Amino acid sequence: MTLLSVRNLSVAIHEKPIVKDISFNLGAGEILALTGESGSGKSISALALMGLLPLGSKKGGIINFDGNDLNKISENKFCKLRGKKISMVFQEPMTALNPLKNIGRQISETLVQHKACAPHELKNRVRNTMDRVGLSGIDPSRFPHQLSGGQRQRVVIAMAVCLEPSILIADEPTTALDVTTQAKILELLKKFAEQDGISIILITHDLAIVANIANYLILMKEGILVDQGEPKKVFRDLAHPYTKKLFSASSQKLILKENEISKGKLLEVNSVSVNYKSHNRGLFSKGTSIEAVSDVSFDIKRGERLGLVGESGSGKSTLTRTILGLQSTSSGYIEFEGKKISKDNRSFKKNIQVVFQDPYGSFNPRHKVERLIAEPFFALGKEAPHETEQKSIVKEMLEEVGLPLNSTEKYIHEFSGGQRQRIAIARALVIKPKLIIFDEAVSALDLSIRNQILKLISDLTERHGLSYLFISHDLTVIENITEKCLVMKNGKIVEQGQTKQILNDPRNEYTHSLIDAAPKFPEFGHA
Repeated sequence: MTLLSVRNLSVAIHEKPIVKDISFNLGAGEILALTGESGSGKSISALALMGLLPLGSKKGGIINFDGNDLNKISENKFCKLRGKKISMVFQEPMTALNPLKNIGRQISETLVQHKACAPHELKNRVRNTMDRVGLSGIDPSRFPHQLSGGQRQRVVIAMAVCLEPSILIADEPTTALDVTTQAKILELLKKFAEQDGISIILITHDLAIVANIANYLILMKEGILVDQGEPKKVFRDLAHPYTKKLFSASSQKLILKENEISKGKLLEVNSVSVNYKSHNRGLFSKGTSIEAVSDVSFDIKRGERLGLVGESGSGKSTLTRTILGLQSTSSGYIEFEGKKISKDNRSFKKNIQVVFQDPYGSFNPRHKVERLIAEPFFALGKEAPHETEQKSIVKEMLEEVGLPLNSTEKYIHEFSGGQRQRIAIARALVIKPKLIIFDEAVSALDLSIRNQILKLISDLTERHGLSYLFISHDLTVIENITEKCLVMKNGKIVEQGQTKQILNDPRNEYTHSLIDAAPKFPEFGHA
């Protein structure tokens, strides 16, 4: 039975066409995948279905749902549909959640808005919804910042399904999650479709996820629907050149050229432990101590490319902060070029730089790109080159990362996600460091852009003789970009060695579970 019928949907924002005449049907209990690269119009199409387009938007065509054309109903009627009949799970749960309200209150907002139950039933309804999405051990009085990424995503899903809507739109719900958490969230969505009959529109750029979970696939490019059908048939036939291009990008292997690795240690981490005090303190108790990093040891030699893999909460971020001198060790020590790193000793800073997961969040939106890339010079103090030389180096770095020189006069919001990450890499390189830490640097990028950035990183490290620590939850990325790998769980290194050996013949059960949880393409004749 067709639940939603979209015919010739078009969207223009400030007269610029974004979505161009797309048509599709969604059946009851069906999972429809909407995929394509960044800027293809996926999210705008979803916002059009929800009636949440930005100001200056114009939409055309027919969106037939429950006997109504959603393009013609009033905002008042749309408000009665949202949350009750059609719900949406947004990409970044930390942005979608209110940091000042506890999660129980936020889940209850939809119930209160639609007057779905009596006030005395609200508490039980929230508890039941939380249990349903796998949050049975979590107190509703907790706040978003007290939860892991996977738990926050479950809260957002609970908000969306508490009224058992007919349609759930999930916009990149697993992009920033580790592989095991991702598998659990996808299994949860699949359960809603199979057991509760909820129709799901899944927006994702991960084709392996599409192949494993979706009943139907819609592939978009520059606002146009270029391919559609059952995923296995689409990926087997590869009838459209764009489908072929994306499929090739998903299985592309990067060949790392050999770096000259010295015997001397550039970075040495020796028996490092980091403890935190628990926030759950009583009137007379000091609170318990939580060991975020436990007795970790490894080293990085000059020219070496090391990967670090682990789930959310495994201690990767705490270890990174400690290496950067932003967090003190509870025991053990870290040395860079034979000198100890600490919060008080900042002399190593010019030789260690970091590229963060979210480039937009790591830049000041008020400054132009020239100033943003030049920021590391301010940390050099009197050692910084003259302003004229700084400008020359900034332009040199822009050329290195493949961006035009006129980028210096633009603001960060004027660039795509891939371009922003190139700017972040240029900023990291500008003072010619010896070690770069890439913290989930490609996790939010679509496949083809991700491969471009990985190749750029490989080329730059070869040209500049750099060493790096590449942190990722994506095992295929680690396989492509590193020679050695560490696997971290509950603050401890549970396995380490050559990347290929670990991924092909893991010795630890936890490493096995990470590999098994990663989404994989079914076998196709041409693959």
